[in-house]
Amino acid sequence: MFIKIKSLRSTWKKAIIIFLIIQISPLLVLWISPIRPIVDNSAEYFLGYLLYLSSVVVGFVITFGLLYDRLKNRVNENIVNKSFNRAKLKFNSNIIFGFSTLGLLLMIYDRVFVRGIDYSLGLRNARYQWLYSEISSSIWSKIGNLLIPFGYIGLWFLLVHKNNLSNKQKIQLSIAAFSTIIGHAAINGGRSQVLLGGVLWLSIKIVLIFKHNFNLERSKKIIRKYLPISIGIGFVTILTIEGISESMGIKEYVTDFAPTLLGTVESELMDMWDYFGNVGYVFIFFVMYLFHGQFSFRYLLSISEKSGSAFWGTLLNPIIEIFKYLNLPINSIPKDYFTTQYAMFLSLPGSFYYDGGFVGIILYSLLLGMLYAFVVVKIKFANCVTGYTLAFIFFVLFYIILAPIMTATGFAYFYFIIYSFVALEVINRIRFRKKTNWLI
Repeated sequence: MFIKIKSLRSTWKKAIIIFLIIQISPLLVLWISPIRPIVDNSAEYFLGYLLYLSSVVVGFVITFGLLYDRLKNRVNENIVNKSFNRAKLKFNSNIIFGFSTLGLLLMIYDRVFVRGIDYSLGLRNARYQWLYSEISSSIWSKIGNLLIPFGYIGLWFLLVHKNNLSNKQKIQLSIAAFSTIIGHAAINGGRSQVLLGGVLWLSIKIVLIFKHNFNLERSKKIIRKYLPISIGIGFVTILTIEGISESMGIKEYVTDFAPTLLGTVESELMDMWDYFGNVGYVFIFFVMYLFHGQFSFRYLLSISEKSGSAFWGTLLNPIIEIFKYLNLPINSIPKDYFTTQYAMFLSLPGSFYYDGGFVGIILYSLLLGMLYAFVVVKIKFANCVTGYTLAFIFFVLFYIILAPIMTATGFAYFYFIIYSFVALEVINRIRFRKKTNWLI
């Protein structure tokens, strides 16, 4: 009995610690940076954030306790041991590699030969050529968008089933995963694919932490091992895709760009970063751009007139046209609603506030905490984790990890990643006529 209680406490404490680290770390990073919000309403902002954190924790603890009491006696009962054997690993590796590679090639064909995008002028310029092209996307682009997301699943197999993969399969999956994430981002001249790839990697690590009882000390070692690589990729991505002007110093660029993200630069604090040179300024730019959704939240607290829906608008974005057709009163935030159209991100707590005020923060956060508890219990005690289950797990984890930045569904390609896990599960059931346990 004591062991069960200890295991219970260890699991929910670990889950809460992970959640709080994810939510609070960006605030600390912003605090040490020289960037400050243009609206100074700290009391209301921290009240809203405190309501968000505490409500998620309360919803999690209550739900986790109820679910744990029901499921703890089912552990090891009727476990589905039909995991990925050699035949299934070979089949799925070929599917992931073949689909993602073909999708990337089709996307390149659409951009270069159908739309005539000139990439010799740089990725940033190519992005604007694509966005403002009068030529609509071809069937090749649509097929490519359906096939490319399979490459993201390569990360799952590389991290979860690495000990059972052959060298050939590891090479296939590595090419599929990284060419999909980096290659697709380069073709679109965007950033979201790289960010979503990083979030998926972190989500998989969190799943493994809960499933295999990785202690927090081991998690710290993992973070120390991969954080420098992640930061390096982030810097290269920002420098490449944003195309920081060579005619202007990076420090001046950051200062001039801050107001477009509802921020302002504290000159005295900025001068302290001179010691780190351009590396420090790039870091500041990276932090400012990634977490300016916090500034958007503060800005919302200073205005009374709001239109549309921030949370439900993005959640239902794929079927928003259907809602309009049915004359249902729901829309996402107008693009020009803020004082500047460049403030693109709104943190998840901010979207909760946008839709329901402080009461909305409490209610939506309680629901998020309940879903988080369900995910943790599902990972820990489920007898079979299928591709459908993983799609739901990642849906919730993406929301939690991206909360300090923006609503997960604000990234259009998020839905494609979720779809890919569902689609691969369907393909496996058609091929093997039975469900497969993706996580053992």
